[in-house]
Amino acid sequence: GGLSQTIKPAASRQGSKIEVLDLFLNTPARLHFMRTTKTEEAAVLEVFKGLALAHPEVSMCLTLDGRKRLDVRAESMAQRVMALMGKDFSRNSLEQRIEHEGIQVTAYAGLPTFHHRDASRMIFLLNGRVIRDKQLIAALRAGYRDVMFHDRYPVAVMAIEMDPAAVDVNVHPAKREVRFASPQKVRAAVVACVRSAIERMGQHVADTTTQQAMQSLTPSASQATASPSSSMPNVTSQQQAVPQSSTTETSTAPRAMRPQPHAPNRVSGRSFSSASAQPTAELQSLLFRAPEAQACESEGNYDAVQANVHLGTALAQVHRCYILSQTDEGLILVDQHAAHERIRYEQCKVQLGKQALAAQMLLTPMPLPCSDDMSAWLHEHAADVQRFGVDIRMQDDVAQVYSVPALLAEEEPQALILELLDACMLLGVDAEAGDTGLGRILERWLGNRACKSSIKSGRVLQLQEQENLLREMEQTPNIAQCNHGRPTYVRLSLHDLDRLFGRKE
Repeated sequence: GGLSQTIKPAASRQGSKIEVLDLFLNTPARLHFMRTTKTEEAAVLEVFKGLALAHPEVSMCLTLDGRKRLDVRAESMAQRVMALMGKDFSRNSLEQRIEHEGIQVTAYAGLPTFHHRDASRMIFLLNGRVIRDKQLIAALRAGYRDVMFHDRYPVAVMAIEMDPAAVDVNVHPAKREVRFASPQKVRAAVVACVRSAIERMGQHVADTTTQQAMQSLTPSASQATASPSSSMPNVTSQQQAVPQSSTTETSTAPRAMRPQPHAPNRVSGRSFSSASAQPTAELQSLLFRAPEAQACESEGNYDAVQANVHLGTALAQVHRCYILSQTDEGLILVDQHAAHERIRYEQCKVQLGKQALAAQMLLTPMPLPCSDDMSAWLHEHAADVQRFGVDIRMQDDVAQVYSVPALLAEEEPQALILELLDACMLLGVDAEAGDTGLGRILERWLGNRACKSSIKSGRVLQLQEQENLLREMEQTPNIAQCNHGRPTYVRLSLHDLDRLFGRKE
């Protein structure tokens, strides 16, 4: 308060205690610009959590207005991260460490299906200091790019250790932003670390999806107290809603759960009735696992975590959209379109990793209408698009298409190729399928095309076709989510089912 204070020697003590009192005593006008008490407390808590994450070897306690808000003991970095990020994060994340050109990155990365509405749960530590850097946020999102929905954000803690001489920390008054001498090296290190983590966890869906499913299946208090006539389904009307058995099914028929009679299918000692039918030739081609994928598996490139995923035995197709499967531990619901979309996309990625997508020749060359800019670009880069399975040759300033990607041969070829060329001209074609250039083209173009060419919702699948899809999912990396970040399956354990029906708490 403007009074002179005397500094005297004092006995040493362990640790430090910082008190903030009468903050606006001499500047009361500033008090009017403060936000609500809750908002300011949240800001204080965020700063404190950052300090606690940066120094896990130090015990810290935060008290606000006499109320203890946070108290952490000295512990390892992993323990501190899990303590501050919460139980859900600890169950749905893993630790990944890499070193890239002298930059050490330790990531505590959440599953792609464990995401957040904004970037507030993306935390970065640089040489023991919490920072907020747009380049690092963009790099982290790039690592999750083809496994997360476009308007969602990953949940992660990234700890970066590098030469202090390679980073300028004096570009922001609060030292929250930095400037890197080689930003591309830092970006590459972050992306590589995140993608290594995703490779290890790609077949697992966050258990929060199960919690959401349980909440949606559990009747609310108002429904539980409602009258029987309003809360229980009408049996007669439900029976009328189920279509009569027939050999064909039109697109206008109600999408009801289709029972599969006659063929007994025994799972875990229980017998079910289901139809036995061979898959159509079309679906066999759709679900065929590429030799390249088999080679990857035999070489041990699939993580052990992924190999243990088992999606059970198909029981039925629900509303011509979802596949119901039973495992030893419970039930699984699979979104057939989302799952097959990821399968097709990963097949394209494997083939592209071999430097080229398999091409299917056209019976006759197809002329391609091009703008002047596209025609000029093709004169220089026609050979570059061959790695996508597209063979384009310029003849007297007229583009002729000789082949298309075999996996996407059912697509309308003209629109398919024009979309590819637009992406190539916009993003540029690099020599390798990395984070930029070719890799981004793959994610944008082949991702969208894989979506359009995959099994659609509303398509009837025979039981053997459902089984083929489940087995293909088990061999596909990143199968936990589709190309747009939606979960491909939801798991309900027997314990969840017992809770749902009141057998257990």
